[in-house]
Amino acid sequence: MKRVILIRAGRTDWTDQERLAGDMDLQINEAGRAEAATAANEVASHSPKSLLCGTDEPAIETAVIIAASLGLKYKAVEEFREMDLGLWEGLTDDQFRGGALTCA
Repeated sequence: MKRVILIRAGRTDWTDQERLAGDMDLQINEAGRAEAATAANEVASHSPKSLLCGTDEPAIETAVIIAASLGLKYKAVEEFREMDLGLWEGLTDDQFRGGALTCA
């Protein structure tokens, strides 16, 4: 039986600031690198055969760390890329919910 394990991309500074990132190419931070290493340790016992990730920078950086730990190659696929949030990217949750963007 095939099994699919989904792993969230590592944290970025925007994650820590509770900003909407969408498909922004942001680097993962130290906490994100630690999360990726932990994820690699947690999935190792399942002996994964392949590793797919989105094409955005956080997903690729996370995949690189996991792939290196597990001795795998990774493949970035467009279908796994985060959604483009347009003008909402960079807004905090409070700004988004409070209607920070208004149209004239």
